[in-house]
Amino acid sequence: MLALCQSSQEPFGKNRIQKKALNWRYISSYHFEVYYYGDSKELATKALLYAEEDVERIAEIVGSTLAKKIKIILYNSVTDMLQSNMGLGDQSHLPDGQTVLVKSNVEVAFKGSQLQLMKDISYGIAYSLINDMMYGGSVKDILQSSYLLTLPEWFISGASSFISEDWNQEMDNYMRDLAIRGKLKNPATYKGNDARLIGHSIWNYIDKVYGHTDASNVLTLTRVFRNEEESIENNLNISYKTFVRNWKAYYKSINAPLVHSRQTYDSLLLVRKNRKNITLANISLSPDATMLAYSQNVNGRFKIILRNLKNNKQKVLFVSGYKRIDQQIDDNNPRITWIDSKTIAYTYTKVPCPVLVIKNIETGKTVKRNLSGLRQILSMSASYDGKYIVLSADKSGQADLFMLPVQSSSYTQLTYDWYDDLHPSFVENTYNIVFSSNRLDDTLLTTKGIPEFSDPYDLYVFNTTKKTIKKFNLPYNNTNPISGGDNRYYFLSDASGIDEIKVYSSSAVSTNSVLTTLYDVTDFDVKKNKIVYVSTRKGIPQLYSIDLLSYKNEEQENAITERRRYINSVFGFDNNTMNEKKDSIETDIRVEDVVFESDSMKKANIQDKPLVPDRSVAYKGPYSYRYPIAADIINSNIFFDQLRGIGLVLQGGISDMLGHHRMNGGGFLSFDFRSNKWFAEYEYLEKRIDFKLRYDRHSLNAINEYAYHHYVYNDLRGSISFPLSVYQRISLSPFIANTRFSELSNFYTITLPDKVRIYPGAKVEYVIDNTQITGPNMMKGFRAKAYIEQYGLNDKNPSQFNIAMVDVRAYIPVHKEIVFASRISYGRYGGNARKNFLLGGMDNWFLSNREFTSTINNRPFNPLTIDYQRDNSDILFLRFATSMRGFRYNTLFGPKYLMGNFELRWPVVQYFHNGVVRSNFLRTLELIGFTDIGTAYDGKNPFSTENTRNTQNISGNPFTATVTNYRSPFIYGYGLGVRCYILGYYIKTDLGWGLQDKKVQPPILYLTFGYDF
Repeated sequence: MLALCQSSQEPFGKNRIQKKALNWRYISSYHFEVYYYGDSKELATKALLYAEEDVERIAEIVGSTLAKKIKIILYNSVTDMLQSNMGLGDQSHLPDGQTVLVKSNVEVAFKGSQLQLMKDISYGIAYSLINDMMYGGSVKDILQSSYLLTLPEWFISGASSFISEDWNQEMDNYMRDLAIRGKLKNPATYKGNDARLIGHSIWNYIDKVYGHTDASNVLTLTRVFRNEEESIENNLNISYKTFVRNWKAYYKSINAPLVHSRQTYDSLLLVRKNRKNITLANISLSPDATMLAYSQNVNGRFKIILRNLKNNKQKVLFVSGYKRIDQQIDDNNPRITWIDSKTIAYTYTKVPCPVLVIKNIETGKTVKRNLSGLRQILSMSASYDGKYIVLSADKSGQADLFMLPVQSSSYTQLTYDWYDDLHPSFVENTYNIVFSSNRLDDTLLTTKGIPEFSDPYDLYVFNTTKKTIKKFNLPYNNTNPISGGDNRYYFLSDASGIDEIKVYSSSAVSTNSVLTTLYDVTDFDVKKNKIVYVSTRKGIPQLYSIDLLSYKNEEQENAITERRRYINSVFGFDNNTMNEKKDSIETDIRVEDVVFESDSMKKANIQDKPLVPDRSVAYKGPYSYRYPIAADIINSNIFFDQLRGIGLVLQGGISDMLGHHRMNGGGFLSFDFRSNKWFAEYEYLEKRIDFKLRYDRHSLNAINEYAYHHYVYNDLRGSISFPLSVYQRISLSPFIANTRFSELSNFYTITLPDKVRIYPGAKVEYVIDNTQITGPNMMKGFRAKAYIEQYGLNDKNPSQFNIAMVDVRAYIPVHKEIVFASRISYGRYGGNARKNFLLGGMDNWFLSNREFTSTINNRPFNPLTIDYQRDNSDILFLRFATSMRGFRYNTLFGPKYLMGNFELRWPVVQYFHNGVVRSNFLRTLELIGFTDIGTAYDGKNPFSTENTRNTQNISGNPFTATVTNYRSPFIYGYGLGVRCYILGYYIKTDLGWGLQDKKVQPPILYLTFGYDF
């Protein structure tokens, strides 16, 4: 922050928490550099292979080539990626004149699935190529495009999602819900993940109806026309309104037949109250089916809930994590299973390894064990006798199966290859394990080579005695298998294009649907003929319960989605073939016949079978991370300083790729070239504790008809910040500051020595910020700051003083885009040389009047007093208490102030218009109504008789008198305002009336630059 005196423009900001050190290295191929850490070289090699195998396909679709190498930053888990500094501080809407430079960096986290890693890498490459094509790679192109090109949020993210996975089931399920309910809106109105899914559906629609070529042409023409609507109209020869109408009709028509052939099971709802932003997962029934455990996750903050299915009462068993904004959520946190009907086990992520908790829900007895060597737990299940737990876990960049005795923290690794071995559970009354995998056959491989994967998953049984596996050979994608006894296996299948619960009987060699649902089942469990499952309807995850003894599913013929028909036609499947007979599965292994290895850390005795042909990619390295430095932010702006007048702000920032090291610098130069401010700072953010070193230099020329003063302020400080969470931090900043006063009024005073004061000191600060930016000058959430700053450590020093300030702000959505914004701020000076707050006016007020007064000729004294040979270096520490509309600067002053600001912000055009508003002026046009209230005072409180506003000293001869006037210490402002972008600058215009001593002041027009209050 350049302006020391701007109280309303306090910086806030979020943090990242580094819980462990990451020793970064990288390998390099022709098109990519993959950065990794720890023992993940093999995982990085796979990521490089996936990227090189897919880059030509992506570049052909996008219609662009790589101008430079793309850097892929690979994290071992989502939990590790949460400590990334990349993107920290980036905002969708930036201060005037500020531009974030585009970088070809892709962040990817391994989530336990090779297939998901491939899709994530494809998405990142596509996003980088499209973003670079639209906004350009040079600074000139970026600056030009940032003003001329306005794309809706769905455009790039949706195209990237479609390129990475074509017509995927997540999008299909999402669109089915909206289309059937008639809730499809203009695509430009969707935000975040909703915008990605909507965009995915639009590109899929263009591809399936018009063809691959037209989809690529729309991307190319958008760069030319700088408008996606014109690009669609010119390429498809159809108006954009008709295109949107046809897009809606397409998804409505292909999903309409399913309404009559499938059910929503509303009568089976177990929990009827839920919200859209809550995720339900990890469904686990107790062995006697009387208790249900599941997790609720709200943006990373999760709860494990126990629900008694007899009386429907529930309680929270465990809470952990914290809410996150604009960061991925770790879906593998927590994992839950029952040991017996009174004992539950769950895992959660904790550095340096996952933690297994076993808890008796009646006695509360708890045992915790660290699962050393494992990175993340993907799923788990307990044996029917409660002696063992089987885990699907990531140990070294791959999902393998592990066996863990309940009474021990040592485990045996059962599989060890690149295939995804997921969702394991025990076959009833045995120690055999049924699981899902994308392996091609019954072969157990070693770690050598990177094999081809099967895109759909199939079910397997692992024989724990013979150390062999047997494949079910069921068609389509099959996951989440659960043994139901009597040679029955329940699982999720997408045979119909919708993930639904099916049951396979190995004795009858048949597959049947248990539920014919309209929407995907995302998780389920079955015990004692009771099924509990999660499905999303109306955008809200819902929990359902079904008794299999009283329910009979009526399976409908041809009740399949259009997506499934499309996939079947591509791969030559029969749309009517829902059940296929396959070989029976070997399951006749008795519990007493199974013996596990005593050395729990050894791999299982995997059969030595030939490998599939090796897949490899040529690369160089590994090399140590080289901290590549590049510019990321540039800023130029006109600024109106309360003391220095109008001037130009120039500011820039550079950082290394990972955001560990940041350097910023810039300054304010007044147009009269007499006063300026400069700063330079360096931040080190690689560890849990953040460090910053900053130097500020402010100079001020204060002139009136009697005096000419030159003041200089220098400040060198270091800061140590400890993030308490991504929203909160505490900081300690020791510093050394000095002021210099030069009297330049005439030739005599120029020869006088300068007066210098030195202030050693420190600042302690607490910041909380969970706001989310939704548009220019629009946000929601809460943020606050409190700090104490001490200048001079010797309390006997007459120049010693301190300052304490509190600033609390809340942004509450009212309706659609309308927001009620409020701010309460308080400040006080203390010490031997107390300074003053100057109440009134607004920050960055265009053509505001400020005057350095004098006590000569009986002019009244105020903090801006400049007299001949009188050092008023206090002027360097003045704080302007703003915004106080309806009043001029320095209407009231005193060593304490209290102020409240309240605004109702209404973005008019966006409120009524559901499409993309191309004009910066119209898109950002915002009307506000405001009320300000504040006071600056001395004494114990504003109403104290000691308050300087209530007390007046009158001197005379031979008497002096003190007169007390009981006036209201507060002044009030109210009025209306307009905000909008004009010529690239966000301009605020306010007309405010002031109320002081029950008198309404003439209105004052404010023209200011900047955001917020």
